[in-house]
Amino acid sequence: MATTTIAHGTSSVNYRNPTLIGIAASAVLTALVIIGSRNLENFDSALFGYTIASVVAFGAIFFRYAIWLQRPATRAYFKRGLQLFFQKGKLGKNTGGAAKTVATNLIEQRFIFKRDRLRWLMHLLIMWGCIIAALGPDAARHGPGVRRSITGWLRTAFAEIADMVPGRGPAARRRRAIAAYASWVGAMVLARAVDDRALSDEILDAVFAETAAA
Repeated sequence: MATTTIAHGTSSVNYRNPTLIGIAASAVLTALVIIGSRNLENFDSALFGYTIASVVAFGAIFFRYAIWLQRPATRAYFKRGLQLFFQKGKLGKNTGGAAKTVATNLIEQRFIFKRDRLRWLMHLLIMWGCIIAALGPDAARHGPGVRRSITGWLRTAFAEIADMVPGRGPAARRRRAIAAYASWVGAMVLARAVDDRALSDEILDAVFAETAAA
């Protein structure tokens, strides 16, 4: 295979290895999807488009990082970052800091919460609603660790939503929050199950209208 090199100013970028790395990363993720779904036996065909997008995006991330690391300055920055992260005596602290960053920025999306509370709730419900709708049926078949994590997250979600809905007392607001969230997740499951786009939209619109008016 010929090596493709394109000059950028005083430096050159080799696209051959990054392309191979990106393809390999996509192939690994594809294999994991096949293995995880028991040779596609438990694969939800409604997620085919999302799967393709995820596989392509995963390979593109590795491709971009491989390109990025060809530059001397960014390669030195990357290596120094790894050295600082794994330095003796601070690995535990650094790992805890990284885990906290993932939890607050990715899982809880607190950076959006600082801008606007309702916008944060919208993003949070879209992301976790899709995840729970897709994984909820499988979670019941997993061990106590998985179910414990989902239980803890749902308790947090119910509490956050209950603080934002009207009601006569904490108990009433909590019931409304649970009912609304369960309705949203159920609506997404049903909307994804049908093959009629109009009916799918009708399900979502009906549930949204009823929960908003309640």
